[in-house]
Amino acid sequence: MHISDEKRQWYKDHGIVYFEPTQERKNWLENWLKVTTPPVIECTPDIICYWRYFGTWGGYCLEDKYITVCPYQIERAGGLELVIRHEIAHILHPEAEKMAHEKKEKYIESQPQ
Repeated sequence: MHISDEKRQWYKDHGIVYFEPTQERKNWLENWLKVTTPPVIECTPDIICYWRYFGTWGGYCLEDKYITVCPYQIERAGGLELVIRHEIAHILHPEAEKMAHEKKEKYIESQPQ
């Protein structure tokens, strides 16, 4: 799956890292899942976490209550648990959705996690 040049530029303009899908990263994730025990984070509502081998470190779907995480080089983003908690916070604080990107991220980061 490749992203549009417009989306790629938006990520670049906002300092967001995007990993292209490669077989090497797919293999890396498969191996990572064999040796890593991800943190269990209790929250209400229940939120499902899907693992990805490409894309940004984290994403979320407010409507369907799930997050996505690409753990590749995730320590550069503050670590696995931090990214998971950050994406969960987006779902727990839907009031931030109407905010501009920078304001929304600042607001989400200010919320207790």
